[in-house]
Amino acid sequence: MLKINVPGIIATLLIGLLLYICNLHQWDISYFYVVPAVIFYVGATIALTYIPSHEIPPVSRFLMTLGTHLTFSLLTAGLYLNQSGFWVNTAIFVASIIIGMAVPFMIFKDVNLE
Repeated sequence: MLKINVPGIIATLLIGLLLYICNLHQWDISYFYVVPAVIFYVGATIALTYIPSHEIPPVSRFLMTLGTHLTFSLLTAGLYLNQSGFWVNTAIFVASIIIGMAVPFMIFKDVNLE
């Protein structure tokens, strides 16, 4: 039986948004920034979708999924900065990952873990 995969739909829309922003920049972007961002995002989304539910508690799965979407959104927003330096792009990339994955776990708390 098939069911709608909401995180997959969100991922598809966010990747489309990233490609639209790349097109707005007339593809004058850092491919060392965009390609790993898309690969890691797709990999994380697929992994979180297909890992058996008994291995990850539902609340943790939700927070990780929310973190991956937030991280990719920050990476997409980082394209608007349009910096042209390897180290600047690397710093934006790393900061987006750290902030995006940490914020859901700082805001929400699983009451079952107490």
